[in-house]
Amino acid sequence: MQTNARVGQVRQSRSGSRWTHGLLCMAGGAVILVTASPVLAVPSFSRQSGKSCSYCHTAFPELTAAGRKFKLEGYLLSNNEKVNQKTGDDTVLDINLIPALSAMLQVTDTFIKTQPDPTTASDGSDGKGIAAFPEEFSLFYGGEITPHMGAFIQATYAEGAFALDNTDIRYVAQVPLGDFHSLVLGLDANNNPTVQDAWNTTPAWGFPFAGSEATPGPSLGQQISSVGGAVAGVSGYAYLDDMIYAEAGVYRSSAGPDESIQGGAPYGRVAVDKEFGNHSVEIGSFGYSQRSYPAGTPAEGPRNWHNDVGADAQYQFVGEDHIVTTHATWIEERGRLDASVLAGGVSEPSSASKSLNVNAVYYFMRKVGLSVGYFSIEGNPDTLANAGSANGDPSAAGMVYEADYMPWRNTKFSLQYTAYAKYNGATKDYDGADRNAADNNTVMAMAWLMF
Repeated sequence: MQTNARVGQVRQSRSGSRWTHGLLCMAGGAVILVTASPVLAVPSFSRQSGKSCSYCHTAFPELTAAGRKFKLEGYLLSNNEKVNQKTGDDTVLDINLIPALSAMLQVTDTFIKTQPDPTTASDGSDGKGIAAFPEEFSLFYGGEITPHMGAFIQATYAEGAFALDNTDIRYVAQVPLGDFHSLVLGLDANNNPTVQDAWNTTPAWGFPFAGSEATPGPSLGQQISSVGGAVAGVSGYAYLDDMIYAEAGVYRSSAGPDESIQGGAPYGRVAVDKEFGNHSVEIGSFGYSQRSYPAGTPAEGPRNWHNDVGADAQYQFVGEDHIVTTHATWIEERGRLDASVLAGGVSEPSSASKSLNVNAVYYFMRKVGLSVGYFSIEGNPDTLANAGSANGDPSAAGMVYEADYMPWRNTKFSLQYTAYAKYNGATKDYDGADRNAADNNTVMAMAWLMF
């Protein structure tokens, strides 16, 4: 399961206006601190495979090499009793006797250093902290559907309603290549670019793996990190020798997007992942390009255009007592916002942003974890699009520190501290009303249960 990002109507209802002018935020970057909620380590996978969560995860939701292989091969590993039917030599039914169902509960209490208006009690706040019970509650189907098809489907309850969240359905085939080579070919349908990815570096599954909706986030975001739940896509991929990965696909607008995609939005991904005993190293690149019309504007005339290109790297060591994983992700976006200029949503027709996310995660005995991450995002000033900044500069940077305790493989207690060095373009008085970047520093306590 991935915690980095809730998608669908739940996410859009909380962040719709932020993304209207199409400025991007990288996975695990500043905006994800506010919308983080991906989940991939669901207990239904353990029930199906008969293996502990630690087979696929260092500590949920981060994947091990075995977990990446399980995902890319279609979530099909099974040790369950099945209902089976054959017609002649053909298998016409082969399903798990135990449904591949599970649930997740996140409960948080969040404290912001200085509330924007400490005299006003809103969103459950008493001016000192905000408790969320639940922060999220999700139901999952995770596992085999047919002998060649598996799925990860998440429905999340928030703000009084359930909505479809991260969804990844794939059909796979193993292609014989002799005794020394292997090839997996797959077809994937999903609703969030990079939710199908197997590394914890891309926007859908990056660090921090969970967060609070109450944590302040700057106005600048990136398109590949913001369209989850508003698109539907299909892609094909190949995975050679458990090492070389390539994928290409296209996305179309789904229900309720902030911008309606014109035609299709292409997506591509390449990665090389090599294991050396207990060590593994991955380097890769990914990209997403979208031409669209803002919601409420006619589907003709000027359009918005966004082109995102990213690079990522991951190192992982999985020992008996010690686990170390490091991630690095860089995303650059270039675009034109002619449609948004015409609609009066932005003042500058050109958009550009760069984001960087670097972090390290350490676990001892899979019980005690310490994580630290640096994030930054920079973009060109726009006084209309970035109304919270006195000079229109949307840039932000900071650190995330987290301590985790896992008494059981499916239970995590976290204490997370987010510290901003820059917010909306400045360290001090970024809004012209004497509010400083550090006023948005946040402490979050979370209980995260998978069952």
